[in-house]
Amino acid sequence: LEAPQLTEIGDYSFSNCNNLERISCDKLLTIGNHCFEECSNLKEINLPNVQNINDSSFKNCKNLEKIICSNCELLGNLVFENCQKLNEIQFNNLKEIGDQTFLNCNKLVIVSLPSLTKIGSSVFSKCNSITTINLSSIKSINTNFLENINSQHHISLYIDSLETLPEPNYFNLLEFETLSLNSIERISKFENSLIHSISIHNVLIIENSTFYNCTKLTKIECQKVTEIGNCSFYNCHALEELHLNSLKKIIGQMNFFGCSSLKLIEMPNLETVDEHYSDYFDGCSSLKEISLGDKPPNKFGSQTNFSQIKINLPSKKSWDNYASQCTQTFVGENIWYGYKTKTYNTKKLSIFLVITVGIPIFIVILILVICLCIRSKRKKNSFEAKTTTTDSLLATPVLI
Repeated sequence: LEAPQLTEIGDYSFSNCNNLERISCDKLLTIGNHCFEECSNLKEINLPNVQNINDSSFKNCKNLEKIICSNCELLGNLVFENCQKLNEIQFNNLKEIGDQTFLNCNKLVIVSLPSLTKIGSSVFSKCNSITTINLSSIKSINTNFLENINSQHHISLYIDSLETLPEPNYFNLLEFETLSLNSIERISKFENSLIHSISIHNVLIIENSTFYNCTKLTKIECQKVTEIGNCSFYNCHALEELHLNSLKKIIGQMNFFGCSSLKLIEMPNLETVDEHYSDYFDGCSSLKEISLGDKPPNKFGSQTNFSQIKINLPSKKSWDNYASQCTQTFVGENIWYGYKTKTYNTKKLSIFLVITVGIPIFIVILILVICLCIRSKRKKNSFEAKTTTTDSLLATPVLI
């Protein structure tokens, strides 16, 4: 079908046209309901200026593979239902999409709708091959947007303008390779979800139990987070590194409990922890390094133990600021919650040096003095003995 001057097509106009394979209508603006429904051999659509595609327009076009609709702004309900060969869709100017628009498009892999601001229910229902959904302008989503997606793959979902999260545990429906939520400022309730990687660049507060038991989570990008709550990363087995460069406050306990693969945590701006607890890092059996700032947080719980962990500070001089929280060994080495800092309390070190070096030297000198005295006395006694013997010999008369 080529109709270069056509601007509108009414309802059911070409439904069941089984020989129709291609549509090219450069000036077409509106397509009516069920317009090309059941066009079973339709393979390609080129409608560069179409703005509105109404309900079920391409329903059951089972051989449709390619769509070019670069200016389309509205897709109605069930528009591409059962288009089983459709592999990729890209509507760069699409603003609104109805319910079940891509129902049972089971070959659909990539969805790019970067200008979309309104989305209906179960839009991708039964799209079981989908791997990537880009909705980077969407500000709100309804509670069943992801309903009935039984994907065989991990999904990457980009919703970077979303302003509020839906109901708790909403993202537990699917296993996400990547979840990008870069407009949200406060986040909660991802517990038990199957997210592998999450990007939350604008989040300031991670609330209690937010990632509780997210056992698949390997990566989190959260550059602006200033506060984390109780059990925030509890049991995140797969998490290996955490870069919390803006974090200032840790609330409650067991914040990283059971993160058995965690090797490195960076918290260079940490100021406050809850000193009533000591189990922040319990179960972090692989934890090797913690990076902190020039000044220590207020105070960790008394049972906190970093003896098996390397503490990284900006410089060796930074340890001077930690001295008030340190205990000292007999030799004066500063110990910070079990970690040997390799810095020393100079007063204790001086006393130790006096005891360990000064006293032995004093004893050696004393022994030398005693030895010299004894030797001198022996010489004197020997000389006196010789003198006495000589005098005796001189005094004895000689017989001739």
